[in-house]
Amino acid sequence: MVYLLRMVTGLLLAFALGVLSGPAYAIFPQQSGFRVVVTGWPPGPIAATRSDACQAMASGHILSNLGTYNTWEPWSLSSSGLSCSLYVRQISNGVMSQNSGGVQVTSYCPENSELSGSECICKESEGYIQVGAQNFCSKRNEVDATQVPPTSPLAKACPAPKSSNPEYGNPIYPLTGSKVEPVPTGIEIGGIALSLAYDSVSKTPGSVSSAYSHLPSFGELWFTSLHRKLNLSPTLQSAIVSRGNGRLLSFTATGGVFTSGASRNETLVAITGGYRFSDVNGGIQEIYNSAGQLTSLATAQGKVLTFTYLAGDLASVQDNDGRVVRFDYGNAVGGSPGRRVTKITDTVGRAISATYDAAGNLASLTWQDGKVRQFLYENTSFAWALTGVTDENTTRYATFGYDSAGRAISTEYAGGVNRYSVSYGQAPAVSVVDSYDAGTNVLTRNRTWQIPTAPVLTTPNGSTADMGVQSQFGMPAITTMSQPAGSGCAAATSTQSYDANGNVASSDDFSGQRSCFANDLSRNLPTVAVEGLANTASCATVLAPNASLPAGSRKLSTQWHPDWSLATKAAQPLSLTTSIYNGQPDPFNGNVPASCAPATAKTPDGKPIAVLCKQVVQATTDADGHLGLAATLDAAVAQRVSSFTYDAFGRVLTSTDPLSRVTTYSYYSDSSGFPDLGAGVDPSFGSVSVLLHGDGSNNSTVMVDSASLAKTVAVVGGAKISTAQSKFGGSSIAFDGNDDYLAIPSSPGTDFSFGTGDFTVEAWFYLSSAGSDYRYIFVMPWGSTDMSIRFGNSGFGTRLQFASQSGALATVYSSEHTQASLAGAWHHVAMTRSGGVIRAFLDGNLLTLRNNIFSGSPVSSWTDASNIASITQAYISASGAATWLGYMEDIRITKGVARYTANFTPPTQAFPNTGAPPDPNAVGHTVGDLQSITNAAGHVTQFPLYDRAGRVRRMIDPKGVVTDTSYTPRGWISSVTVTPPGGVARTTNYTYDNAGQLIGVTLPDTTTMSYSYDAAHRLTGVTDTKGNSVTYSLDNMGNKVGEQVKDPSGNLQRNITRVYDALNRIQQITGASN
Repeated sequence: MVYLLRMVTGLLLAFALGVLSGPAYAIFPQQSGFRVVVTGWPPGPIAATRSDACQAMASGHILSNLGTYNTWEPWSLSSSGLSCSLYVRQISNGVMSQNSGGVQVTSYCPENSELSGSECICKESEGYIQVGAQNFCSKRNEVDATQVPPTSPLAKACPAPKSSNPEYGNPIYPLTGSKVEPVPTGIEIGGIALSLAYDSVSKTPGSVSSAYSHLPSFGELWFTSLHRKLNLSPTLQSAIVSRGNGRLLSFTATGGVFTSGASRNETLVAITGGYRFSDVNGGIQEIYNSAGQLTSLATAQGKVLTFTYLAGDLASVQDNDGRVVRFDYGNAVGGSPGRRVTKITDTVGRAISATYDAAGNLASLTWQDGKVRQFLYENTSFAWALTGVTDENTTRYATFGYDSAGRAISTEYAGGVNRYSVSYGQAPAVSVVDSYDAGTNVLTRNRTWQIPTAPVLTTPNGSTADMGVQSQFGMPAITTMSQPAGSGCAAATSTQSYDANGNVASSDDFSGQRSCFANDLSRNLPTVAVEGLANTASCATVLAPNASLPAGSRKLSTQWHPDWSLATKAAQPLSLTTSIYNGQPDPFNGNVPASCAPATAKTPDGKPIAVLCKQVVQATTDADGHLGLAATLDAAVAQRVSSFTYDAFGRVLTSTDPLSRVTTYSYYSDSSGFPDLGAGVDPSFGSVSVLLHGDGSNNSTVMVDSASLAKTVAVVGGAKISTAQSKFGGSSIAFDGNDDYLAIPSSPGTDFSFGTGDFTVEAWFYLSSAGSDYRYIFVMPWGSTDMSIRFGNSGFGTRLQFASQSGALATVYSSEHTQASLAGAWHHVAMTRSGGVIRAFLDGNLLTLRNNIFSGSPVSSWTDASNIASITQAYISASGAATWLGYMEDIRITKGVARYTANFTPPTQAFPNTGAPPDPNAVGHTVGDLQSITNAAGHVTQFPLYDRAGRVRRMIDPKGVVTDTSYTPRGWISSVTVTPPGGVARTTNYTYDNAGQLIGVTLPDTTTMSYSYDAAHRLTGVTDTKGNSVTYSLDNMGNKVGEQVKDPSGNLQRNITRVYDALNRIQQITGASN
């Protein structure tokens, strides 16, 4: 029996077999049941009826504490139904003894739910969900068709059809009412660009929050291309892959096998220790661990990225050449859920920092050069809605508008430029349908789009276009688009149709020409395209094998790699191109598998990397391509063959052109000139034994050691991460004062055996309230004594105390500060030893101390050269009544370094996780950088210097000409210097404005060119050294409607005007010159 429920634009409609009234409910009442209670015995199981309760007690309740009895046997229910006669067999003699038990009415939460206050809630964290308004829980299966990326494998076709979900302007998507804001960072790792993207699609009216989430990065609606995650239903009914761009791909699991919709090419399979996700179109395979964390990403060509995590946050991504991108995090402010990236450290070592507004939205990015881009959220109804962008020149660059329900309906650049807006008959919304299968107790939640009706697009020149839309696998897909009349043509409409899998099957342009497409429905890849047809042509006729084509049309045919979206054969008029990839049969070599890379070079699924070994271009006699891949070869034309070899990471070693000329490539096998990029801003980071920031989610018991080699921290008692108090980062480590502490082993990494050398122990603490007991911050046993930082008990005046050894009270030093004087605020405390002299500090001030009861002579230091050795453990807080009561964070122990010997300013930010910052201007090379290219004539081009990002800094050509290139902090070319052998260096310099627009070029002869732009970032003027200038006037579509050329004196030399029609075609040009 299956129950169905539909939710459309927030309106619930129950139908079919059942009484469901909503897709999910948070709580429901406890149920009434019966249980048997025997005095002195544990109560029996809860059952629906009295007799069932008696039966359950008799047959299933085995009690090990009965001694000579072992199991309940027969039972009988009294006539009143209020008691049971229960019998227990005695092991020693087999005699049955009788016990009477009362049958009691009780309340309980049904299976797969738990008590929440006085009511029941389904265990969603374990994969269960309430079925409508029913009082029970089922397994959950999520199927989300609302966030599939708006791309098509047909984009690889030629001609490529229009997108089924087109974007306009600074993109909005009219068919879904969503706004997307891409933000490139200029950072690349392993060939994959790190980019940010805002996407409002999940805020579309009618959406129901998914039970699955994205990996925390820049807030609820901001994502990065590297933050990806696999969400698995705990009951393994479904899986959803977060792709790092705000999109989710859903899979349904049956018996451990994952399947997706017919319109999709991605696959997900279970492997030992995790899962493998393959994106055929993207050419990548990703490995996720059992927790759903992406651990590695491999391209089809052999590049590999490795991902590492701290406390569930993506901490770094490293490529196979050793370059690393790092992420730092903080907790969200203003009560917003989740963590936020606060800093990206690029492969050079420079940082991009992020700030957030009170609602948790990304508010600004500060780039590596210190320039700032701001993101605006000005809609008072929707705090999440991105309404504008202020560029690095502090000019409002873009504006976005929303309707009263939160759909993005307009986009424009400064001054109303490139403005697009949309209106609807019925606006898009999300439809949620729940179906419940009672036989399997599985509730499947399907999310699809309610397709908009009569959308009308208004373009920057004021013309309008009507859009026709239909549903394709839950996604809106454009079917028609109108355009206004233009000069010499009437108003027209383009159309697009789809096949059974949602692939574009035909496309008619505004001129009435039709293109037809045939697709491999098992892989959703285009196999045949015919273009240049009349819009009355039958696609079925022209797509048939060997079918004759009308005059003026042509046919393109494609065959694909069995594993990837790589064309292995492509036929077009008069040409057939065959591409043979590594591991695939070579038809020009008896179908022997091609081998052009090491046998060990494999993708994660164990197959050879898909690099191109050979490409053969052959002429055919097929003038229009209608014979496709079976075209007759033209024997009069020689075939052209190119071949390649590679190393294990897909780097080209040799290339042979059609004339058999061989070019050889060599790569560095070592690294030189670059110290470890793991360094940051703490020159003593390598000496840090332990560093506990107290970062993490609220109530987490995972304590992350951020030292260079992390130790495993054991949590004892109720110690946990808390967001109730923090000095930095939004969270800290909380201790409730009742026997909870952290135990830290001395290894791995830098240990705690200081010997007689220097050390620093420091932390930030917050004492919740004063008391009369000890309160330990830090204690480390060594030998027969220990060193510690603590508050003494009432016998010591509850003062702040320090001890390097506590075998005698004389070695415990007290400050004047008491629990009462320091409670309720954050304080920094430190104890250091330098040259055998120990000092204590509070909030950066060197303390004056006295003996244990704060009497006797005052001292600001004491001598102690004890050999602190053979340390096995250190503790934060302590056991019993000496437990800390309050919070701590940024606990750092440094071996061999006395960080403070006099008054200092306490840290104003969290201690860094890395050492001395790398020199961003350093040059050298790393393993895998291209070293030289040798052409067929033996001429060698050398690449001796790179920067840390892998950009070429110096090239020496075969004649010895040296070209040096420098870059801005954001990676733009700032200068190119060319020096011939024995000659004078000639330099060209490039300058940019704060937004990265090229504003000046200075050539080697000091000639300059200057460029100006409007607030919408459009080129509006060019001026040379002498003062000659060209000024452009642009309309809202970006068409050049005016062009004025002036001499250095400002005299107009030429004035050109242009007039465009509604289709942006030039209708008139008027030019005048002196």
